[in-house]
Amino acid sequence: MELDAVEAFKRETKGDLFTKILDSESKGPRVVADNSEVFAFVPFFARWAYEVWIFPKKRHATLSTMSDRELGGLCGAFQEVTRRYDLLYDMVFPYVMNLVQAPLKGGPYPDYHLHLVLQPPFRRPGLQKFMAGAEIGGGNFTADTLPEEKAAELQAVDLLRFREAP
Repeated sequence: MELDAVEAFKRETKGDLFTKILDSESKGPRVVADNSEVFAFVPFFARWAYEVWIFPKKRHATLSTMSDRELGGLCGAFQEVTRRYDLLYDMVFPYVMNLVQAPLKGGPYPDYHLHLVLQPPFRRPGLQKFMAGAEIGGGNFTADTLPEEKAAELQAVDLLRFREAP
C-alpha cells in the first residue's frame, strides 16, 4: 500500500513522496530527536497523539544497506524517543513499533525510504485512544490532538531526569 502511494505520487507530481515529507518535517516544530544519521518527528498527519516517525537522513530501502554508524544513529534516536515517552508521564509508556522497509523480494526499490513508526495508544496515562465507528467502519482515522502540541510536550522532556520508580 505504501509502495503504491510512493508510485502514485511520483506519477502525479514527478516528485518523491518521502523527500517531500522529510523536507517539510526536518526543520519544523515537530522534530523530537535529531542526530547526525537520523531524525524523528511527530508527522503532520499523525493518527495517534504521540505518534513518531524515525527516518535515516540517507535513503535506504532496507536495514541491510545501512552502515554500522547509521544503525547506531537509528538506535540512538529510537532510545531518545522512547525515553521521552517514559519521562513524559513517569511511567513505562506503551507503544506499537513498526519497521517499515521495502520488500526483500521483487526489488530494487530506489524510491523507498525505510523508517520506524511508533504509535502509543495513550493520549495520557489512563486514557487510551479507541477507534470509533467512523474510523472502523469508514476507514477514516480521526486524530483529536494537534501534532505540534504533542511534539512540544515531548521536546520539553528533560532527558537528564530519572523516571520515578513504580
